[in-house]
Amino acid sequence: MSRWRPPTMRSCPRRCAGYVLIWPDTLARDRWSWRTPGWQGPTPAIRSATSRWGGLGTIAPAAFEGVDYVALGHLHGPQEPRPAGSTRLRYSGSPLRYSFSEATHEKSVTIVEFGSAGAVDLRAVPISQPRGMAVLSGLIDELLDPALHADHLADWVSAVVTDDRRPTQMWPRLQERFPHLLQVRHEPTSGFVNDRPAMVRSEQKPLEVAGDFVEYVTNGQIAAAESAAFEQAVQTLRGREQA
Repeated sequence: MSRWRPPTMRSCPRRCAGYVLIWPDTLARDRWSWRTPGWQGPTPAIRSATSRWGGLGTIAPAAFEGVDYVALGHLHGPQEPRPAGSTRLRYSGSPLRYSFSEATHEKSVTIVEFGSAGAVDLRAVPISQPRGMAVLSGLIDELLDPALHADHLADWVSAVVTDDRRPTQMWPRLQERFPHLLQVRHEPTSGFVNDRPAMVRSEQKPLEVAGDFVEYVTNGQIAAAESAAFEQAVQTLRGREQA
């Protein structure tokens, strides 16, 4: 866990009448304040703040009035909250995509230029990503079809398999097609037969328990060949126990 540090005031990189407030992810515990020539200090709303592990409550943009530019952190998507008077506030976002929820994010670096009387000009410079990111959904045969998704073979891939029954060897088959596969989920279009495993009753036969398990895991009835193989394994174990 990083040590707490208070927000800091930095003068403009150029000769201009402006200041930048660098606002860290985690705010103060107790109290803090600063003095800057020609500036009366922060409003009471930001002079004292309470630390909350895991995020802060909402802070009104008006709390930053008197600052030319506020560099905000934590959110991964570049965005600019509504201004507070002449104060500009912006989340620059992360330089890389860190999860599949960011697959469509256009990453960038924010260039801030200060003019006279504190005027702020913002410019986003796009950052090319080292590898693309894609979330692909469909039947296992569609995902493995050489005629489909060929433009994502070099991407980080999250695959959502929609077959009613869980395909056998789902992960290795998809990984062979998509070398940079990171995630596989089975989400049947028709939904799951059972949301949770069935309770095992003492009077149940081993084959019944196995059938319930296969149905929960694969979202389908146990096949005849699977049932026969399981029954043979049970009989073999019972024979060894009686020997």
